[in-house]
Amino acid sequence: MEEKYLELRAFFYEREDQLSVPFKHDMLEGLWFCTRRNVKRILKQLVSEGYFQYIPGKGRGHYSVLTFHQPFRLEVEHYVNKCVQTNNLDQLAFILRLPIPKTWIIDVSADFQKLLGFKRSEESKDILYTFKSREITSLDPSLSAIALEVHLIKQLGDTLVHYDTEQNRIVPHLAHHFHVDQSGLNYTFYLRKNIYFHNMEKLSSSDVVYTIHRLQESKRYSWLVDSIMEVKAESPFKVSFHLQKKNAFFLQMLSTPTLVILPETNLFNEYEWIGSGPFMLKERTRTKLVLQAFEHYFKERALIDEVHFHTISKAAENSMYLQHLPEQTSQPEEYSVHDMCMVSLLFNQQSNSLLQNTFLREAIYHLLDVSKLAADLSFDVKEASTFSELRSTPIVKQKQIIPDLLRQSTYCGEELKVGYLNNELTQREAQWLIKEAQEFAINLVLNPIAHEHFYEPTIMSAVDLLFIKVVFSADWHLSFLSMFKNEQLFFLPFLQEKEKNKLHFMINTFEESTSYQVREQTIIDIELFLKEGSHIVFLYHPVIKRKLDPIIQNASHHSYGHLDFSKLWLT
Repeated sequence: MEEKYLELRAFFYEREDQLSVPFKHDMLEGLWFCTRRNVKRILKQLVSEGYFQYIPGKGRGHYSVLTFHQPFRLEVEHYVNKCVQTNNLDQLAFILRLPIPKTWIIDVSADFQKLLGFKRSEESKDILYTFKSREITSLDPSLSAIALEVHLIKQLGDTLVHYDTEQNRIVPHLAHHFHVDQSGLNYTFYLRKNIYFHNMEKLSSSDVVYTIHRLQESKRYSWLVDSIMEVKAESPFKVSFHLQKKNAFFLQMLSTPTLVILPETNLFNEYEWIGSGPFMLKERTRTKLVLQAFEHYFKERALIDEVHFHTISKAAENSMYLQHLPEQTSQPEEYSVHDMCMVSLLFNQQSNSLLQNTFLREAIYHLLDVSKLAADLSFDVKEASTFSELRSTPIVKQKQIIPDLLRQSTYCGEELKVGYLNNELTQREAQWLIKEAQEFAINLVLNPIAHEHFYEPTIMSAVDLLFIKVVFSADWHLSFLSMFKNEQLFFLPFLQEKEKNKLHFMINTFEESTSYQVREQTIIDIELFLKEGSHIVFLYHPVIKRKLDPIIQNASHHSYGHLDFSKLWLT
């Protein structure tokens, strides 16, 4: 019952006056997700265990009163110290999820640091504890479109081939060799022998066939395998593909995390993830995920033993960094992640006819002055004018022409819903935009989207404007193609049919070309088309800063802005 009590105390602590708080039972129904009857049962049990005094309200509509024995902060300190003494990080993660001030977490105890960051246990295990302010969503390769989840899939699974960023070419991976015939329609892959899945079954060509068929039946990523007419297991370690037409991106598509090879004999299970990657899924609950180094990995074993993800509150996450020992005096080093990504604003012209008006879209474009946004919110960003950070230059917005643009539009103060993936930074951006819009009587309202709801089709009709961040992989051209092929990213679905058809034609030109220069020019042409029609507002390329304990070595990044856990080691 202690966790029930702490949840209640955290819920009420800002309303407390002299250790007492008035309340109504329906408040606790929502907190504990239970009926009125169960609320009264829990309260009675907490009283019997001495947590507080409880005076029921007399008559319908009257407040009941709780009186506590000591300040909540003291109880938090006691709880955390108990967690440290028992080495119980699960219970510590629970307290970190509560909506309490982060200063309570930072100051509570020096011993608290023993349970944070890298830790060598008595068994000489190297463990990385990392904290996130949200729960992990789907790790199904056929569904996942969020950067962290895609990164985790790369740790858990392997693909037939890899994209070599330094040499800008495809190299063998699960397959030790591959061959393409003169027609460009037939590909043959020869698999390595003695590759084990995490359940110790051996990987074979039938698993490759199963993975392809599974993806062909999906909706979100079937475009990656649409060109495959037939995939066939020629022998246990030989698999062939016959394409309907030439596909200049075929090998690159096979290298994406979406196409990690899954075992044919195991029905996919989010909580019993079976792959062949450098880490296996040791444990997964709603608030915790543990990766463990796979001892039988076919390449070099990961240097770290385990990675633990815990869900905590946003305030707590902001105060966390990776640390090894509480007594060390060295400070964490701040570093920037130079990852390819871009934040933009999209207009839902399909669901909202008002946004089919170019003048209204252009007015909102001039409203979004990125230099002012960055100054007002203290954001460290590079202004975006294209998808590529290398080609982006600052843009001068003309706020003074907004009234005239609004007069030429058909907009008369109607409500426009601003959607954004629910995180602190994007929420601040959305709130800033709403405040700026009020000056011109543009009626914007917030519509946050929880990460777990990101995949639901209702988003299409739930928002009128959408803040979206696209994280590009090292394979820049494939990432660009994915932006328009993956309808979850809304670059195509939000457009009107005429513009959508024109963009389809340009994307097909890009996809069919084998020339790097032609593709780059097509990207520029697409950017120009989107900007001239005010179909998108390029905002900025984020500069991501994180803190890292100096004992952590070889902290290289995958192309999704997260550490490559398999390469980390400790001094």
